[in-house]
Amino acid sequence: MHCNLNLHIFVKRIFNLNNYIMNEKPIKGIGVDAGTRGNPGPCFYRGVCLESGNVLFYKELGVGTNNIGEFLAVCHAKEKKH
Repeated sequence: MHCNLNLHIFVKRIFNLNNYIMNEKPIKGIGVDAGTRGNPGPCFYRGVCLESGNVLFYKELGVGTNNIGEFLAVCHAKEKKH
């Protein structure tokens, strides 16, 4: 019984988090995304201003993975905010 209660609380928290993510879209900040052609393959990322939709940065990285591109995009956005 104790285990089931913890599972229920965990699932409820995940549901609330997913509900927040699905319904509460940020309107300020920088949205980032990355992509590859193949994984690994030619890799790129970009950042977009959420208010205006303007592309703030775009970078081609050479051969890499999607995870590397996503991480570097977040790092770039963090530096751009400072």
